[in-house]
Amino acid sequence: IDTVMLSDVLGCLVDPWSLLTGLKRYLSEDVQIIASVHNVRNLMLLKQLVNDKDWEYVDGGILDAAHVRFFTHKSLHRLFEETGYEIDEEYHKLDERLHELYRQEHGKESSRVKMGDFILEDLDKDALTELCTITFYVRAGLAG
Repeated sequence: IDTVMLSDVLGCLVDPWSLLTGLKRYLSEDVQIIASVHNVRNLMLLKQLVNDKDWEYVDGGILDAAHVRFFTHKSLHRLFEETGYEIDEEYHKLDERLHELYRQEHGKESSRVKMGDFILEDLDKDALTELCTITFYVRAGLAG
């Protein structure tokens, strides 16, 4: 197999590590794994947790009731690294509800975000991008 698509799959698995490890015996040396996962470090979700002291499962998106695993940018990279893959390309899909905030703040060296009682300060461009991201798209190949 030279291409595997994992569109919104990894967050629905109890053990995505076993899936990625188990796939390896079927893969060509130049395989590309293309995956998308929702970002649990999304500002709108964090705002819900801090201001509303709750989160509610819904029929789609980050809190889809089918999700049993949640990923941040860092934990997604760790998942692929621990299972013997290397992410060579990624794309961050911005949350539509945060486009204006992102547009206003992205060019700044340091940003401050206030959402009700929730305040984040000294955010660099990478942190702001991750916090405004709803979905990560990655392409990975076998490491080494």
